[in-house]
Amino acid sequence: MLKRVKSIVLNNITLKLLAVVIAFFTWFAVMYNLNPINTKKIKVPVEIMNDEAITDQNWVYDVVGEGTVEITVTAKSFDLVRIAASDFEVYVDMRYLTGSTNTEKQGTIEYKILNNADIIEEISLSETSMYFNLEEIVSRTYTINIVTSGSAAEDYVAASEPTAVPSTITVSGRSSDVYNIASVAYYLNINDASEEINETGTPVLLDSTGKVIEDTSKLTISPQTVQIVQPIMQTKTVKIVCDETTGDPAVGYSVSDIELDVSTIKIAGYKAIISGVTQVEIPASVIDVENLTQAKTYEVDLSSLTLEQMGLPEGVSFVSTNTTVNVTVKIEKFSRKIYRLAVPDDISIAGKSDLYDYSFDDTLVNITLVGTSTDLANTEAANIQADLNLTGYTAGSWSVPLVITLPEGLEVAANVEVVVNITEKVTETETPEETTTEEPTTTEPVTESETEPETESETEPSSEDITSEEVLAETTVADAPAQTEESSESESVEETAETVE
Repeated sequence: MLKRVKSIVLNNITLKLLAVVIAFFTWFAVMYNLNPINTKKIKVPVEIMNDEAITDQNWVYDVVGEGTVEITVTAKSFDLVRIAASDFEVYVDMRYLTGSTNTEKQGTIEYKILNNADIIEEISLSETSMYFNLEEIVSRTYTINIVTSGSAAEDYVAASEPTAVPSTITVSGRSSDVYNIASVAYYLNINDASEEINETGTPVLLDSTGKVIEDTSKLTISPQTVQIVQPIMQTKTVKIVCDETTGDPAVGYSVSDIELDVSTIKIAGYKAIISGVTQVEIPASVIDVENLTQAKTYEVDLSSLTLEQMGLPEGVSFVSTNTTVNVTVKIEKFSRKIYRLAVPDDISIAGKSDLYDYSFDDTLVNITLVGTSTDLANTEAANIQADLNLTGYTAGSWSVPLVITLPEGLEVAANVEVVVNITEKVTETETPEETTTEEPTTTEPVTESETEPETESETEPSSEDITSEEVLAETTVADAPAQTEESSESESVEETAETVE
């Protein structure tokens, strides 16, 4: 019998379930009748009210902590299950913040019961105050620094600095965020560019270490994008010239040569502008040789000169950052050298008349030239152009001045004259025996001068001793035969140190 009862109790599932149900309803009946007081904790977010009291004064705030509070509710056990976080409104009114500093404030946490107030026996909060960190809202304006990378295509260059439109941006936000911005940059790639770059993009904010500030969500940036313009110019290599100087060296000295330590420079500009540019000129105004007696070197920075001074059109720029040219001006003392021309073979004669015969007292004429030793050494008698104009001269003996044309840098030390004998031609009816010697006529030549040229004679070397092409190189005045009284009295440049006019 006992075994049978034991088997029914241990193995009958239905009986077991029935026992559990009976036990539950028994407990429920007891608890319903008793319904004891119990507590419940509910986490509720704290709402921030009237925060314009802070933000309208250009301040921004951060909540210290999680921004929640735990409410402990006391009620009957069966009522607690009906109470939820939505039954409460927990808040801090920002109009009534207190605190000893402008950046640290606290506010009182208050609450309202929205539902089930009749079943709540008691409420308590885990915190009665909420704390805030306040920061002033500031604005700063930053200039956009354009950082370029890469190189333009061959024979092209970014000839001028890129520009941003607008060139600045304004950043607003909490002071700690704004003051953390050290600079604003725009990264521009010009690799293989052969024409002007024009693009729109967003600048980036950098901190003091040059790192990009990624989180800008709490900042207001105006404008968000800018337009970037980078001119791309064509390049060209041209020569540098310096052909002129200003002022005069000391008396008896001359500029013999001008040397540059840099002969070419690379320029940039639009093709239509630089196509006609072949050289950069160093103006005479920066090379002052006044009273120099020896060589002098001038340091000329081309970038300090205007385009007009260098003979360049507007829109041309230098590619190289090194635009300094050293200009060395060499100074030499004047020397003299005598050249001999055959008369009349080496002289171009104009103005002859068919009515007269012409002869010359001298077979050679001495011409003394003044110049640097370099110019004199490079000059031969063949380089001297001597012209004799006999227009208007009639029968008689005349001293006619030679018009001498010389290579650049040389001058004639004294005027040179040639004695010309003019006689009337014998007619066909006359015989030599009947021809009589007439005295030279006193008829004046058709010139502006009211007095006839003075005739000076001098003893010239025989044509058998000196040919018409012979040149006395580096001969001093003392060594040369005197041509005229004027030239024989003149002194050498070295002795007188006077400028030859």
